[in-house]
Amino acid sequence: LFIMKYKYSHYNVFSAEFNEKILVFNTSKDRMLLLSKKVFEKYIAKNIIPTDINLLEKFIKGGVVVDENKDEINSVLLENKQAVIKNKTLSLIIFPTANCQLGCVYCGQVHFPIKLNEKFYTDITKKVTSLIANKKHLNIGWFGGEPLLGIEIIEKLTPVFKKIAEKHNCTYGASATTNALLLNKRNVISLLENNVKDITISIDGTEGFHDERRPTKGGKGSFKVIMKNLKDLFAFVKNNKSSFSELMIRINVDKYNKEGVVPLLEQLKEIGCQGIVSEWDIAPIHSWGNDADKRSLSEKEFADFHMDVMIKLLEMGLIDKISLPNRNKIVCQAVINDSYYIDPFGKVYDCSEYPLIRNSLSYSIGDVSEETTVLNEKRTFNNWYDQLKKYPCYECKLLPVCAGGCPKAWKENYPACPTIHQNIDEYLVLSYLTLTKNISNEII
Repeated sequence: LFIMKYKYSHYNVFSAEFNEKILVFNTSKDRMLLLSKKVFEKYIAKNIIPTDINLLEKFIKGGVVVDENKDEINSVLLENKQAVIKNKTLSLIIFPTANCQLGCVYCGQVHFPIKLNEKFYTDITKKVTSLIANKKHLNIGWFGGEPLLGIEIIEKLTPVFKKIAEKHNCTYGASATTNALLLNKRNVISLLENNVKDITISIDGTEGFHDERRPTKGGKGSFKVIMKNLKDLFAFVKNNKSSFSELMIRINVDKYNKEGVVPLLEQLKEIGCQGIVSEWDIAPIHSWGNDADKRSLSEKEFADFHMDVMIKLLEMGLIDKISLPNRNKIVCQAVINDSYYIDPFGKVYDCSEYPLIRNSLSYSIGDVSEETTVLNEKRTFNNWYDQLKKYPCYECKLLPVCAGGCPKAWKENYPACPTIHQNIDEYLVLSYLTLTKNISNEII
C-alpha cells in the first residue's frame, strides 16, 4: 500500500458533525464512511494520509483517498462519455397529441387539438427499426400535451414496437406522463396491456392550490376528478397482481403552493397511496420557454423545503429511506444520439422541453423521415461532457452524481445544480439514519 502515494479525493463531501461523528461520502465511488471526529481532525482536516494500514485500506475502499497521480475530474468525464457511447437502450419519446385539457399557469407549451397522423406511423416504425441494431432494450415514452387524449395511438403502435423489439432480441418497456384526468379504469387496463408500467402523475397540492395552478382550459377545477381517479387506481393496483413497476407522483412547487404540499400527501395517504406510489418527485418550477421561473423559490428556499417534505414522507410511512445520490453517467436523453422526441407533426427534437413551445420549430433537429446521421449532426448537446469545462460543474464535487445537471438550463444561463447542492451536509446525516446500503456502521 505504501509503495503508492495517495491524496484525498476531490469528490469527498462531508456531513455536519453529529454525536462526535462525521460522515464522508465519496460521490465518485458511491461510498460513505462514518468517522469519529478524532480521526477526521487528525487526518482529513490536516490533509494527512494515514500510515495505519487498516485505516488506509478503509479510506482506499471508500474512495476517500486515491492515487496521487489520478486525474479524477477527467476520469469521471471519460467514464460518462464511454457510458453514452456504450448505451444499449433505444429511447423514443412520442407525443400522441399536441392537445391537453389543462391550462397550467407555468406551462410553456402551446396546445392544439391535433393528434399524431397515421402517415407518420411508418416513418416512426422505420426509425425504430433503423436504430435498434445492437441495442438490448427498447423504451418508448408517451408524453404530451396529455398522451391519454391519444390512447388509441398508444394501442395501435405498441404491438408494432413490441414486434420490432422481439425480432431484434430486445426487451421492451414503456412509460407515460399524465395529468390523470383520463386515468380511469379502462385506460389503466389499456396501459398495462400495452406495457406502459412506468407512470408519472402530476398534481400540485390540495384542491385550492391545485385548481388555481392547473385548471382546465375552460377555467374549471381538475382536482376532484384526478383524486377520484387516483383513489380508484390505488385500489386497482392493490387488488391486481399485474400492475405498474413504478408509479411516481410529481408535485411541482413554487412560492405560491408550497403550503399545500404536505396536506396533499396526507390526502393521498387517506385514499390509499401507501405502498403503491413508489417515488415522490418534489420538483421546483423552472423556465419552460417562458418566465415561469419568476414564480420559483430560491435554490436555498427550495432545498430547505424539499428536506422538510422528505422528512414528512418518512414520518408518514410513504417512504422508508432517503437514498444516497447514485453515480450518474448519463445526465439525460439529450446527450445520447439514439434518443429522440417526436411531436404530433413528425418533428424531431433532442430535449423534452422543446416540442410544442412557442417557436418550437426553431429547436427541431429535423423530420422523423430524415436519416439518423442528418438528425444527429443538428443535435444541440453533442459532446456535452466536453462542454462542461465552461460551467461550474467541471470542478464541482457533485459532478459524479448529477453529471452536470440539465444541459438546456446551463445553455440558457440557468444554474442546473441539484437540490442537494444546497444542503448536502444535512442530507448525508438524514440518509445515514435511514439507509444501510454502502455504509459502514463501524466508526473509524
